[in-house]
Amino acid sequence: MMKLSEFFQKQNEQEKKLYQEARAAATDPNQPLRRPPWTSSVGLGGGVAMDLVPSRNITDSGISALTNDSSYCSEEDEESVDKAGGGKRWCFTRRSGNSNSAEGTADEFDDLEETAPTTTTGSSILGATFNLTNGIVGAGVIGLGGAMAVSGGLISIVYIIFFAILTKLSLDLLIDLTIRNSSNGVGSYEELGKAAYGTFGRLMVLTTKFLYSFGGLVAFVVIVRENFGSGLRRLIYHDDDSSSSPTSGFESFLQKDDILVVLLASFIILPLSLLRDMTPLAKFSIFSVLTFVGIVMIIVVIYFMNPGDEVRLDGGTVGENWFKIKTDMFESLGTFVLLYVCQNYAHLTYESLDPKIRNIKTWKKVSTYSLSLAGVISLVVGIFVYITFWQKAKDNIFEMYPALPAIDISKILLCVTMLLTFPLPFFTCREIVVLVALDCFSVCGGGRNNGGGGSANMDNMSQQLRAPLLTLEEGNE
Repeated sequence: MMKLSEFFQKQNEQEKKLYQEARAAATDPNQPLRRPPWTSSVGLGGGVAMDLVPSRNITDSGISALTNDSSYCSEEDEESVDKAGGGKRWCFTRRSGNSNSAEGTADEFDDLEETAPTTTTGSSILGATFNLTNGIVGAGVIGLGGAMAVSGGLISIVYIIFFAILTKLSLDLLIDLTIRNSSNGVGSYEELGKAAYGTFGRLMVLTTKFLYSFGGLVAFVVIVRENFGSGLRRLIYHDDDSSSSPTSGFESFLQKDDILVVLLASFIILPLSLLRDMTPLAKFSIFSVLTFVGIVMIIVVIYFMNPGDEVRLDGGTVGENWFKIKTDMFESLGTFVLLYVCQNYAHLTYESLDPKIRNIKTWKKVSTYSLSLAGVISLVVGIFVYITFWQKAKDNIFEMYPALPAIDISKILLCVTMLLTFPLPFFTCREIVVLVALDCFSVCGGGRNNGGGGSANMDNMSQQLRAPLLTLEEGNE
């Protein structure tokens, strides 16, 4: 039985050069960061751990991206390829602080492949499409009817289509530039800003992304607070007056909007926001988009049914309603401009794609499908709200419709959509907080405490955070 010490000594000479290359590339800031979807690590004793990494994550550069001390990877062999399916590379890491551990043996390599996942996870085109669509379709769509009443019918339709195309082109350009400059260390929106305009460009991207995303988070909470309790209370108890005395304990509970928001945030928003990335959100995004489609269907059905002949209002002439461009159109221009904004989590959606299909061609399909679906939803909502109320349409459609059970259901569905959309801008805010914290560590902490070594420490921490290895650590035996 060959001991691990003998095994390492035998392999050291032929593997030393590969190890040095891996260490040099891992600490080079100009090298593109690799993000292996998982790594399995098993303790072998003697301060040695053994990691299994999908080989296709390193074949582009021909070396491993591991950054741990004393790490090197063995050559790929046919046996490991056949067993693992698609190729695997064994990587060894000698960890410090375990000199007293019992020394493992080479036989402990047996069955280690069973501890690693057999497939690489990632979003499909459909999953990424719904994730992006879920981020696009939001509260802004609800105000399109009022924006069309202020601007004019035809010009509003042109706006909706034009900005959808413009957003699609900007998303494709954003990801295309990132891919083209990945060899220069550019892998995010803020890094593109730095490459174009220096530190000022990076700071502006970070600031605008955070402010827009944080503003969206606040808006989502406000919408849930104002609509969920009131909609559910009126749907169940037909109570139009929120100040009236409740007839039951549950009705009294539904009047406490603040408590409702806290509970919804604790049981829905918090678990979804703790996810590692956007990949698991695909199913929730599908449900969220379908929920919004339900709101669209309710608006359309109410228009055609016109309950009690009190919903549809008379408008002006065809020319006034559709062809007249009103002078107040610039007041509502912001509604159309911000309708499709999703650049703040474009990279998160792209990175969530399965590595097998993560390329510009796939991304263009995702952006096309997402903007097309969002454009159709926006057009249907805007047009039907506009032709229902014409010049009297308001920014909040729920203020215009009479007390109908269908409107109460729409309020609840809108709140569900907001709850399931909340994690998307939250991921952006979380990413920015991490990046700013790393910058502060480099400037304020690492540089002062380590005699100028903060930059290197930040590079190491940044690489570990931006390219995490999902490691299953088992205790050294």
